[in-house]
Amino acid sequence: MSEEKKLRTVVTYDHSKNISGIEVNTAYIEAFQRILSEMILDAEDPSTLPATFKKFGDLIGLNENETPNEELQFTIYESNLYTLFSLLQLMRFKAKEQGLEIHTETEATIEDIKALSDLVVKGADVSEKLKEINSKLKVVK
Repeated sequence: MSEEKKLRTVVTYDHSKNISGIEVNTAYIEAFQRILSEMILDAEDPSTLPATFKKFGDLIGLNENETPNEELQFTIYESNLYTLFSLLQLMRFKAKEQGLEIHTETEATIEDIKALSDLVVKGADVSEKLKEINSKLKVVK
């Protein structure tokens, strides 16, 4: 058989195993959060996001041997969002466990967050509102 007609070997991974021995800088937490926020802000239909995050909670709540039902099947977008969301949660947990958190106090209000949420749902530019909220943050040691 000629070399041209051979298929290449494809690498896959054993999903029942965990990778160990990885060290990751905490800067990745903010980077992944930024990417996740961008994905959420760019959602085709932001009104579906609460239901999507409820599905995430339902999936997390399953017992180890329990198989997700059809309602917990994710679209490609939801799958990508969940992958990043769950990785971010794991990294945050590990950072907290290792004492790597720096607490930041905020003077932002629930009204600020509601206004931001309303802008997202409308598909409006949120950059000024985000700057306003960020200006209300201060580091607490």
